[in-house]
Order: sequence, then structure tokens, then C-alpha cells
Amino acid sequence: MMKKIFTILFVFSLSLSNAFAGVRHIATDSSNSDSGTHRHSGSYYQHNEEPSYEDPATTCTNAGYSRHGCPNGYRPIGECPYDSSYYAGCCRPQYQYSAQDCINAQMKPSSDTCMGYYACE
Repeated sequence: MMKKIFTILFVFSLSLSNAFAGVRHIATDSSNSDSGTHRHSGSYYQHNEEPSYEDPATTCTNAGYSRHGCPNGYRPIGECPYDSSYYAGCCRPQYQYSAQDCINAQMKPSSDTCMGYYACE
């Protein structure tokens, strides 16, 4: 008889501890019901609808990068972080340093720049 009482009390205490801990059971909890929508990266989509991901080329184009060859004697500058074949523009090869790079090399940065890059003089 004492074993039965202990077992009943033990089971009762487990159910109380689950309630206080916020444990929910899938079979009985309606808040876990599948309503047909899911949240993914801040947006909602239906079961049969995949979340939309913009391809890197579109992302680069929308950010102002373009995919073009540079004229002879120029090099691409400002690579798009999503697709390395897209660039912000083209500069002559000598315009490839930051002002600090020139100073560190004990040279003077040029007075003109190409997209924020300097030639060291």
C-alpha cells in the first residue's frame, strides 16, 4: 500500500514540475499545432512556398556593382562581396593603395583618387 501511495505522489510531482517548467506535450498542446505557415529569416511562407533568396548577381546589381570588363590599362576596383565577378568600377593600376598604405611606405598619397584609392608618390 505504501508503494502505491509513493508511486502516485511521485507521478503527481512529476506532472507538477513539468507544468512549472513550461514543458508542453505535443499530443495535448494546441499551441504546437501546424497552422500551415512557417517563419524563416524574418518572413513567413506557406508549406508549398519556398522562402525567396535573391541570387548573388541580383544582389550585386541592386547594390550598384556592375559586371563589365575594364578598358585596357585599367583594373577592376571594389569587388562585390556576393559575386567576385561584379565590381564598383575601374581604375588605373597605380590607384590601388589607401592613404595609410602610402604613408606607411614613407610616400605621399596622390592628390587625386580613383574610387577612394590613391597612387603613392
